[in-house]
Amino acid sequence: MRFASLLALIAAFILAGCGAPPPTPAQVSERFFEMCAEKKYADIYEGTTVAFRVEKTAKYFEARVRDMQFDRVKDLKWQDPLINGDIAQRWCDVTLPSGEKLTIIITMHRDGKTWRIHEIKRVDSEFRHDLFAVRSRSDDTLESASKSFTEPVTMEPPTERLMRKMVEKTLLEFNDAIKAKSFDEFFTTISDRWKFRGMTAREINDDIENKRNRITVPMLNTAFKPFIDAGVDISGITKAEMKLVEPPRINSDGVLLAEGQFALPKTRVIFKLEYYFEGGRWRLFGLSVDLKP
Repeated sequence: MRFASLLALIAAFILAGCGAPPPTPAQVSERFFEMCAEKKYADIYEGTTVAFRVEKTAKYFEARVRDMQFDRVKDLKWQDPLINGDIAQRWCDVTLPSGEKLTIIITMHRDGKTWRIHEIKRVDSEFRHDLFAVRSRSDDTLESASKSFTEPVTMEPPTERLMRKMVEKTLLEFNDAIKAKSFDEFFTTISDRWKFRGMTAREINDDIENKRNRITVPMLNTAFKPFIDAGVDISGITKAEMKLVEPPRINSDGVLLAEGQFALPKTRVIFKLEYYFEGGRWRLFGLSVDLKP
């Protein structure tokens, strides 16, 4: 019995020595992008530091990863990690799907034997921006883009069925404006946020160059003049299949995104729509409509 016990004890020591060492900072940083590509957002979030998770929810984290297109990067060029005690940093040049390149720094803290991601910053000349800080990044609030504990990703996106109804309604109202040769009526359906960008009446009057990119009736009439001149009619979408690029989702600014197309007999209607929750309902915040053979 004593011999059997000794063998069991030896086996236990051997098994204990076979455990894989904890991931290094290099492995942790590289695994971040691998898991983003695998859509394992919740797992990545749970592997961050407590301080990181205190300021943002898993829902906001996922929205921000997808906004940054970190789940679809084309190329990564890493530098060796710089380790100073319980803190490690690693620089990386990231190439996004669009071809845009950005340099980031991933900061990791050691929690016991485990390295956890604590911060990811973009290096822009002499400035460094926290890519996951909870702040509004939309044009109407750029001047007040300070940290906030109020996340914009608080709403649940509508069901896909409701989203399809919203898209069809918007495009039919757009079609009515084309037929009427005026976007006056269509303008009334647009969100106040898109019309005013959080500006006061005085600021609007002083903003001669429309630096906040507020939408106006003349802008709509000008942008879609080719549609009006060509007598475009997309009313056939009511009988066509709508193909969405992805299920309804809300980005890290709290904007609901809808992108897809309708295949009509002679043309494809390609749309990109944005909505903002205002006055108890989703109202139009962005519009792009294109026709392709």
